[in-house]
Amino acid sequence: MRKKYARASVLCCLISPVVWAEHSSGATEDALIVTANKREEALNKVDGSVLVKTGEELVQAGITQVQDLERAFPGLQIRSRGNRTYSATTIRGISSPDFYSPSVRIYVDGVPQDHQFLTQELINVERVELLRGPQGTLYGGNAQAGVINIVTRSPQEGPWLNLSGNYSKLKQGGSFSGSIPLIEDLLYGSTSLRWVKEPGQIDAPNRGDKNIDSSKTWLGRGQLTFAPEDSSFSAELSFAHEDLDSHEELYLNDEQFRRKEYDGPIPDLTRRVNSYAFKAEYDFGDSVLTSVTSYQDRDIYRDFIGGKWKEKHHATTQELRLNSNFSNGITTVLGGWFSDEKNKHHTSGYPGYYGDAANTIKGKSLALFGEVKLPFASQWDLTLGGRLSHEKSQIDYAGRSGMAAIEAFDNQVSSKEFTPKTALGWQLTPDTRFYLSATKGYKPGGFNNIVSSANDSKPYNTETSDNYELGWHTSFFDNAVTLDSAVYYIRSKDKQIYVGPIGAQFIRNVGKAESKGIELSSQIKPMKGLKFSLGGSVGKSNFTDATDAENGINYDNKRLPYAPDVMLNASFDYLIDQTLLPGNLYLNAGARYYSKSYFNEANTLEQGGYTLYDASLSLEMAHGVNVKLYGENLGDKKYRVSSFTVGPNTLSMINKGLNVGLDVSISL
Repeated sequence: MRKKYARASVLCCLISPVVWAEHSSGATEDALIVTANKREEALNKVDGSVLVKTGEELVQAGITQVQDLERAFPGLQIRSRGNRTYSATTIRGISSPDFYSPSVRIYVDGVPQDHQFLTQELINVERVELLRGPQGTLYGGNAQAGVINIVTRSPQEGPWLNLSGNYSKLKQGGSFSGSIPLIEDLLYGSTSLRWVKEPGQIDAPNRGDKNIDSSKTWLGRGQLTFAPEDSSFSAELSFAHEDLDSHEELYLNDEQFRRKEYDGPIPDLTRRVNSYAFKAEYDFGDSVLTSVTSYQDRDIYRDFIGGKWKEKHHATTQELRLNSNFSNGITTVLGGWFSDEKNKHHTSGYPGYYGDAANTIKGKSLALFGEVKLPFASQWDLTLGGRLSHEKSQIDYAGRSGMAAIEAFDNQVSSKEFTPKTALGWQLTPDTRFYLSATKGYKPGGFNNIVSSANDSKPYNTETSDNYELGWHTSFFDNAVTLDSAVYYIRSKDKQIYVGPIGAQFIRNVGKAESKGIELSSQIKPMKGLKFSLGGSVGKSNFTDATDAENGINYDNKRLPYAPDVMLNASFDYLIDQTLLPGNLYLNAGARYYSKSYFNEANTLEQGGYTLYDASLSLEMAHGVNVKLYGENLGDKKYRVSSFTVGPNTLSMINKGLNVGLDVSISL
């Protein structure tokens, strides 16, 4: 215990001298506008815990993938559970063992992303918003822990052009993005391309091979915006495609983990994702009607120690929303939602033991939602909202022959959920706001996407969570100091976890859990050219009344998996006063601390606390030319990303080690 909080104190000391520094020339900044509540509002007026990073800040920090966002947002953890297609994302101690039904939802330009496409490349980003806590009212299911809202740069901001290249030990690649007006004051277009190669870090000495865990990714995006000048109507058509070819899914025993070596068969993973979206808006003056339609399809092939899998998935979504601003200060959001998805899964058999298996799961969701913000008594406002959702899931399993035979079955389940929201805001001063909120989130019930036993014919129930939160936004000295903090308590019911032995697991509801803690995010600019950032979360997440009825295992007081009690981020940016080089020279350094966490509900598999260090030196020259030398995981810290047991053996995924590289970019 002493060691954990001693490490936390070291990080705090990185910024403590700033408190005593004299303030000078803290220039006033325009209020940052966000769309976290599906309407435009100033960040410091939001009654909830929302963190924002601009695209420029992400580029400066070297963040190019969703899984890197934990470096930017304190209290966020994203861990691979085998490969990047199957990840565990944790906010406020809430994660999900089922990677087909996560607790954190990711949106790109208002479009919910496929659950196996959460860890995607970031390109042409305007900003990323992190919404912490249940967001069931406006975002529906699978937003139980929070939402990552990615907003890309509009073609209307053009013309612009960006070229970049990167070379490092663990990653090489390049990107292009640009925008031009196709028809002046009418039609605009943009396109983005990125190619990434990750050479790998694990060797196979018995075969004489090195870096066998390599991967390659190719991503392309395009967007057309129809926006006639002086017209109330606008429309956007967008397309994205990503190809991933990877050999990263290596499960290492303890000795292999220590040596970074592997002597088993090399795994193979391919993921192909297409995403299409159409957005249309009509501005009535005091109201804006928005329609967002999307279609996504995804193919996955996975050849690993657990067998050979093939998956095909497609999803169609439609949201219709009316945002209104009335002359008396009242704002409203009213909308409807529909989604239809289908997932086909095929597992190859083992000749002489059992045959192939295939199942199809279909899901439909319908919802009506609304939210109203009512100002009163000059400095106060009350937000009331609710969402009524209807979820339906259906499974059709073709059966499996052989020694581990499973008879064919089909089943379906449906449920209705009402997720209310109440928030009270107090604008004490133009720069200081307090809020108190109560929200609800849920994770739909359904069926296992991968059938491994006859138990999978039975559905599991919806998991729900209630969140109570007290928060504070403030700034001082013309935004030279900003502080955001929140205290939260989350009570969850019908927790969904995997039960049964590895290879024959199935999801069941085991009872209750709670998560409580405090969050802090701050920036301090003591003088021109110097910025300190500190953020983190300190809390506890555990089961309170939870029993696995299938096996009679009690989890009371056990910690929730993938939920460190303490997560801290600290960094500084400094403009070096120099005349030797032709441009502005910036130094950035940061540290992240994670306390001990567990990989299973029984708390028998764990990773101790650790600290990671990053740094970069950037030269910004004329004509948009930037050169950056950077280092990641400078201490070359080795830790387990995930672990599980098979018989007497513990198998683990390993993190990325020390990485040093060079970035070069040109922005016009």
